[in-house]
Amino acid sequence: MQITIDVKDSALDKIMYFLNHLKSDVKIIEKKEVSQTLSTKKAVQELFENKNVEPFKSINDPMKWQEQQREEW
Repeated sequence: MQITIDVKDSALDKIMYFLNHLKSDVKIIEKKEVSQTLSTKKAVQELFENKNVEPFKSINDPMKWQEQQREEW
């Protein structure tokens, strides 16, 4: 089972302390909220940071590639 909770910074230490004592029964996966002030470019970079994007490395000009894809339709 998976539970997602939204925690205020002031309560985070207490909750993490409790969860750390349940380590044999609980797997802690922290997902930090993406700041609203991040630029779109930075947010996309973080999103794809650990993803395999090898197939797209061969595309030299993304705009031209998109146009070619549309022409095929």
